[in-house]
Amino acid sequence: MPEFQSLTVMIKVPDIRAAIDFNIAIGFALEGTDEFHYGEGQVNGAMLRNGGAALMLSVGGDDRPKPGQEFFLRADDADAYHAAIADKVTVTHAPRDQFYGMRDFWFTDPFGYRWGAGHPLETDG
Repeated sequence: MPEFQSLTVMIKVPDIRAAIDFNIAIGFALEGTDEFHYGEGQVNGAMLRNGGAALMLSVGGDDRPKPGQEFFLRADDADAYHAAIADKVTVTHAPRDQFYGMRDFWFTDPFGYRWGAGHPLETDG
């Protein structure tokens, strides 16, 4: 089997401009949009990145998240990242140490998708 170089998640959303704005607010940078199919000003796709994380957005989703879909961002410092975005998102769980060895927090996007972000806890090794 070949080794994969990366994985890019694609999310279908009902309001692509709101999705772009939200993802920029949580730290992604907009690389480009696809206006080819609809002409200038009518975006139907977008590519965003932050470090090794890539996200594609596409029009066509409804206003309900798909069951079982969640997203997790590995951050250098969960508390610092929480402080940077807490006023831009709906935080559902503040940063806390978890039994599974992460310090993380959880928030939702405008479409109801659940996002987590965190870093591994130090372990005595």
